[in-house]
Amino acid sequence: MEKYCDICQCEQETQVISKKESLPVRGEEIETVSDVRVCLFCGNELFDEELDTKNLERVYRAYRSKHNLLSPLEIREIRKSIGSGRTVATLLGWSQATIVRYEGGAIPSPSHHEQLLRLKNDPSYLKYLFNLNGDKLKDRERDRIRVMIEKEDVPVELSPIDFLSKLFAPFYDK
Repeated sequence: MEKYCDICQCEQETQVISKKESLPVRGEEIETVSDVRVCLFCGNELFDEELDTKNLERVYRAYRSKHNLLSPLEIREIRKSIGSGRTVATLLGWSQATIVRYEGGAIPSPSHHEQLLRLKNDPSYLKYLFNLNGDKLKDRERDRIRVMIEKEDVPVELSPIDFLSKLFAPFYDK
């Protein structure tokens, strides 16, 4: 494929090569293999938006894997299980744009990641958020979340700590 080379100052044949790179993510250098377009005449690395986007996705995947973070797909599944991005954002006290960014591949802050994990793994957390921010939801959204909470059989009057204490009490009474 021919591309313009800044060094040669003309169109030149290029090829894509793979090379090890270390890229910064959240202040940490993450080593990955990147695909880079190079000029076959002078060897200059050329800008290729498509390759750079894929390389960035690859390094973010490596960072997520290293730190056991949720993937954009997992975040999307959490959101879909609850409802719209607006519903989830309202419950969490975030902007809807934040959910969109995380589903699009941005890495959540540690506190946001913790909230997403709790939402995924702890049914009582949805109830807690509903009690905290449910009044900010539209009637239709509020009704949907109430039904979800009832299906999970999470008592509305219990805090998450009380719920877990009650849940594990039979194991401690032995």
